[in-house]
Amino acid sequence: MTIKKISLLIIFSIIILNIAGCSSKSSNDLSKNEENIQEEQKVVEEIPEVITSFVALGKIYTSSKNLSEVKANTDIYDDQLSKSYVPGEYKELDFANDLLYAYVNQNQEIYNNLISFDEKSESGIAPITAEDKIKLQSDLKYLREQMKLLDGETMVLKLDKVTYRGKSSKTNKGASFKIRVAISAVGDYSAAWNSYNVEVYEEGNKLVAHLF
Repeated sequence: MTIKKISLLIIFSIIILNIAGCSSKSSNDLSKNEENIQEEQKVVEEIPEVITSFVALGKIYTSSKNLSEVKANTDIYDDQLSKSYVPGEYKELDFANDLLYAYVNQNQEIYNNLISFDEKSESGIAPITAEDKIKLQSDLKYLREQMKLLDGETMVLKLDKVTYRGKSSKTNKGASFKIRVAISAVGDYSAAWNSYNVEVYEEGNKLVAHLF
């Protein structure tokens, strides 16, 4: 074999090796790109759906303001300081307002949206117990007797002052409020004051509350 042939053979071998190396690199790059695409798809799939509309008491509740931006122990509304309740701002308070109105007017459907604390439950809450339900009904009966209202007679209720107290001290979840309301019989211009502690929780796309 001549020197010329040997040189050509060496050059040919080098070219073959380079082609094989490039092919292997391209294959590896394609494989890595496919892995990256699959990982990106997984990340997209794992993003949880953000729920913005919630159902309770046969209504749909949404918010135009974010309660998480409000500091604990803030008076959100106070009629005495011309900071009146504005429907649509906070879904939690729209729900609480409807809940309290339904409660004082003896609407039995509200108990489907009321809960009791339960230390054995992972969430710390459970459907309202018979004991808590009886207590709420007893308190309401006393209130209506004091106002000389007959069964079925409508009571007017208006949010007067709402203090956001942060998360529940019992569960470290939800939104806790102290709510003062003005209540009266229909056509009675002299209102009485009453206060309630309301804690609102999200359960999927539903709203529930603890009332006391």
